[in-house]
Amino acid sequence: MIDRHGTSRLIFRNTRSLIKGFPTRKTYFKKLKLPKTYKDVYDNIKNIPSFKYESIISPELLISSQNGWCKVDPRITWIEELLSQDKRRKFLLICSNALTAQNIGLHLKRETSLKISLFVESLSIIERDRAAAYFAEPNGSQLLICSEIGSEGRNFQFTNNLILFDLPVNPDLLEQRIGRLDRIGQKSNQLNIFIPYFTCSPQERLLNWYVKALNAFNDYVSSSFKVFKHFEKDLFFSLVNYKEVELSNILIKKTKVYRERLIKEIEKSRDYLIEINSSGQGYGIELKESIIEEEKHNLIKYYAEQVFDKIGILLEEIDETIYKVSLSESRLFESFPGIPDKGKFVTFNRKTAIENEYLTFLTWSSNIIQNAIFTYLSANSYNISVLSTKNSNYKHGNFFIEFLFISNPQVSKKSNINSYFPTMPIRVLINEDMHDISNNLSAKDISENSKLLDKKLSLKIFQFISKHLSKMEDFAQKTADKIHQKEKNISINRMHNIHEIKRNRLLYLMSINPNISEGELLSLDKEFQENKKLILQTDIYLDTMHIIVNDIN
Repeated sequence: MIDRHGTSRLIFRNTRSLIKGFPTRKTYFKKLKLPKTYKDVYDNIKNIPSFKYESIISPELLISSQNGWCKVDPRITWIEELLSQDKRRKFLLICSNALTAQNIGLHLKRETSLKISLFVESLSIIERDRAAAYFAEPNGSQLLICSEIGSEGRNFQFTNNLILFDLPVNPDLLEQRIGRLDRIGQKSNQLNIFIPYFTCSPQERLLNWYVKALNAFNDYVSSSFKVFKHFEKDLFFSLVNYKEVELSNILIKKTKVYRERLIKEIEKSRDYLIEINSSGQGYGIELKESIIEEEKHNLIKYYAEQVFDKIGILLEEIDETIYKVSLSESRLFESFPGIPDKGKFVTFNRKTAIENEYLTFLTWSSNIIQNAIFTYLSANSYNISVLSTKNSNYKHGNFFIEFLFISNPQVSKKSNINSYFPTMPIRVLINEDMHDISNNLSAKDISENSKLLDKKLSLKIFQFISKHLSKMEDFAQKTADKIHQKEKNISINRMHNIHEIKRNRLLYLMSINPNISEGELLSLDKEFQENKKLILQTDIYLDTMHIIVNDIN
């Protein structure tokens, strides 16, 4: 049943109605009179060359004086009044065009004392990050003005007020706009959506279609885009002929019927086994609690401070939970993956990371931490200690050197190599006659019957043994390499056997389950080859050396 229905596979679908934690939506429509400037443009809309949807929803782009439209557009005055009611409330404003966003920002900065940030395509990534960060600050900007670039990728859960300066024609894009605030993690229980629109205009016809035909502001379903594509030409025609109200009403009725039919089809196609499996059955709560408990102690920050200092990464405190990582002049490397020359802003605090998307959230699995661990472990240095032991099987004064090598495969984000070839120690014990006696004297025997010598005596013994050290280390390295290669072969063979089982299972499932594609088979094969390559490329390095002197007197 699991294989046939796919409940153990990668494909699962959750619907919004099944997931708790989303805020409710409350929509505020502001009806405004169409300015004469825009009315004149709309009256001749059919004569505009290269006519596009953007021309319908953004009349400010069609007038000859594009820099002066803010003075005659009542939406601007309404925004000023809305923001002035309570300057503690933050608002995200999204519009379709970057030029529109820039003009709004320039006008409000020039004519009001409001704190404004701008987020448009013409800004660099760093400038957009700064704008988003300033908006996130408690005393930062009250209004962040975004072009459509702000509809995707950025999340602003710390505010619950969204202004849709215009409406996109694509319902998926509308949902993406709302989704910047309406998502799990939203601090407020209610999301406020403000929509200004002009009466007797294409904007009003589009708004009616969204509200009456799609119920788009309250009940988004996956069929909305399919509905849009089905009626795209009719919708376009209705918006161009916006004065013909009956035409709009007919479109709304047709759309509503078609949408309801699609919803029923989707409901019939629901796979309840998949939904049950993907819901987590409460295990997510347990996982969440364990993560919260672990992050209370902030061990990752303490560890990062220690290992960064060892390998030459500077950790500078900017704020209580914000830091800057950069490369010091005494670093052990030329460059470091994940940290540019100018440095990077990071945080160890999950809440801070959610509220400030320009920050990199450092966890045990993040690339910077993983690379720092690998750099530290693979540095060309190792620990040396001198011990004395008591073993009647060897003469007094005999010495041995215990070498501990570490095999540490490089792990990528997509790799699961640790399942087959985890980090492993390789122990080699060499006596003064250059023989491997690892099996004769175990690590446990040495640990239980040995003690560290004081610094003065250790130095004398080290000086005496140093003339043998190079040869013994070379011999130990060759011995460890042979052991390591044997472990590699064992791991690759084990991985190959598991791969064949998975591959045969996929081939069987492909014959009975249409959800399984050829791409999954190729992905499985690619994963095997990449893991094999990582295993073969893995080297060992010397981590610890114990010089052991037998003292049986």
